[in-house]
Amino acid sequence: MGTWEGAEQARVALAALPAGSTVTVIGGGATGIETAAEVAEARPDLRVRIVGSSVAGSFSHRAYQRVRSGLVRLKVDIVDDGATGVADGVVHLRSGAELASDLTLWAVVAGVPDLAARSGLQVDSQGRALVDEYLRSVDDERIFVVGDCAAVPGARFACALATP
Repeated sequence: MGTWEGAEQARVALAALPAGSTVTVIGGGATGIETAAEVAEARPDLRVRIVGSSVAGSFSHRAYQRVRSGLVRLKVDIVDDGATGVADGVVHLRSGAELASDLTLWAVVAGVPDLAARSGLQVDSQGRALVDEYLRSVDDERIFVVGDCAAVPGARFACALATP
């Protein structure tokens, strides 16, 4: 789901699923959590699960508890195990377990989309748009860049950068 096209493809596939189908979201960080919660809320007729080495494990203790209880409230199954691959509708886990899945959504950071570079904005070696301290593109102050696509001065690569 790292591109607009991928998200659109996922939206169409999700809409086509009949009630009772299983959706697996791979990725236990903020993107995976949000994806699983949104799918579960929008389609309560589906079984939704989230798979990650430690779902919400990088969060503070209080946030960890709150996120996980919220997912449980939405009836999202939480699987604390790493995914090693998906083939023929089966999610293969590091533990050796296999989970059937009608739709599998990958919600992991695999890189920065090339939209900024294709748009002619200056980018760093990772493809992130160069911005000033106010998240404005160094090329055009009318363009704001947030999240993984922004090369924020002095900050590390992380989705949490959109908040500050």
